[in-house]
Amino acid sequence: MSQSFGMCENLCKRIESIQPGNPDVANMRGGMCLATSRPEDGMLFFRQAVKQAPRRYEFRINLGFVLLETGRADEALVEYQEAERLKPNEQQALLGACRALQALGRNAEAGEYLRRVQKQQLTNAEDALMLAIACRDLGYTHEALKSFVALLIRFPGHLRGQYEKAATEMQVGDMSAAQASLEQLLSLRPDHAPALALLAEIKMPSSADDPMIGAIHRALEHIAPDSPERVDLHVALAKCLQRLHDYDAAFLHFRMANEIRAKHSTYNAAAELAHLDEIGRCFTARVLEHRGSVDADAPVFIVGMPRCGSTLTEQILAAHPECSGRGESSMFENALASLHPDKGLTLEEMAKFSPTQWMRIGTLYVERLYASGPVCKRITDKSLSNIRMLGAIHCALPHARIIHVRRHPLDTCLSIFTSNLSGSSYDYGLRLDTLGMYYRQYLSLMQHWRKILPAESFYELRYEDLVERQEDETRRLLEFCGLGWSDQCLEFQNAGHRVETASIMQVRQSMYSKSVDRWKRYEKELAPLIEMLGTEYPSLS
Repeated sequence: MSQSFGMCENLCKRIESIQPGNPDVANMRGGMCLATSRPEDGMLFFRQAVKQAPRRYEFRINLGFVLLETGRADEALVEYQEAERLKPNEQQALLGACRALQALGRNAEAGEYLRRVQKQQLTNAEDALMLAIACRDLGYTHEALKSFVALLIRFPGHLRGQYEKAATEMQVGDMSAAQASLEQLLSLRPDHAPALALLAEIKMPSSADDPMIGAIHRALEHIAPDSPERVDLHVALAKCLQRLHDYDAAFLHFRMANEIRAKHSTYNAAAELAHLDEIGRCFTARVLEHRGSVDADAPVFIVGMPRCGSTLTEQILAAHPECSGRGESSMFENALASLHPDKGLTLEEMAKFSPTQWMRIGTLYVERLYASGPVCKRITDKSLSNIRMLGAIHCALPHARIIHVRRHPLDTCLSIFTSNLSGSSYDYGLRLDTLGMYYRQYLSLMQHWRKILPAESFYELRYEDLVERQEDETRRLLEFCGLGWSDQCLEFQNAGHRVETASIMQVRQSMYSKSVDRWKRYEKELAPLIEMLGTEYPSLS
């Protein structure tokens, strides 16, 4: 495969030397970059193709796709809408705009695009797949599952369709259906790495000779040592070994998966830590004095490190009849960016915002929050990246509540290291040293927010306390949110809410304590982290 891409790359260079500025060559090179897991490089080539031939529909579609995949939903939306102007009602453009709007938290507008697509006859498998995924991402899970079934009837053996159907079944808690879908997929493609990884979440291996473990080993034999395709397989094998209590071998495979990802990562630890430090320097108590006057008190922001118990906390609150959960979204970040859509905002600029500017941001956020789902007395937003924005959140929404969920540092870090979290924003967790440094900086930032945010707006919850004293801690949590008692909050696992995070299996069960002190099983392997963070876990008092 790599030899074929090399030959194609050389051919493109030859054509470029004869015809400089050929947009088709730029587009082709962008596609090769995507095929070899280099989306940032691909984006540069697709931008070049669009610049050279701005009225080529397919170039706009390709650029929109890579922008969306790299987290630039606002730019992707522009490209998809421009593509739709070039070819009105084309399905790819409509679906792309729908996905971009959903990523921006503009669900009502996304739904309008979705309905336009649903009125059309989809003629190819990829558009049908994107339609089903769009339905799921907008929360229409019943429609999504019907669309996946229709796709697989029309295009039997469509592997990604089968995989996404299984993922959707997991999200709604139908684990037996998900397992059946995955096993059907693996009967068609036994070495399908993502399917094996997902099945390892559901199915308990009986022994080291379990057929699933054998299938993972066989799949690994046919993939190059540093290929990103190995990551899911190493993670799947690690989870199987973990369930068989072979913790040394499990950790080895978690480490191997992370080492492969780290080789393909551009993570800059020094820049990341400097940015976190700069947030605390720029957002002082004096900045908070210039907050806006938005009086909405529905938003409840749940923050913390990944794998800290934030999903559990949101599921408990969302089980309350007067609360609705929005999960992880980038709505606040996008509302903030909308103030200067043509250029990125600096921390220094935000620190100088007037009350009027903060009010505009808060008003826009609330409008999008209400448009993105059911409107209740309280609406949760558990975007963990909001730990960076708590000062801005308070300035824009002074009546919003903030819940900081904490978990033992070593349990938190171990869970990050072993969860294969998707997205480059979590690449600090690929190595124990960068993970430890990031965690220490996170503690420093949260201490800063603790000092300057009003006590009545800021609540801290320890995951271990919630597990040990579920009802008492749930009552305190509801009291902080201004909600009365509901027995449904104790049966959160039966609420039927869709869950997209890595905690999907845990929140489908009643409260349990087996994740407490999990780090002790890996104490030897975590020695570098223990040296940095210690083993103490101070109480909230």
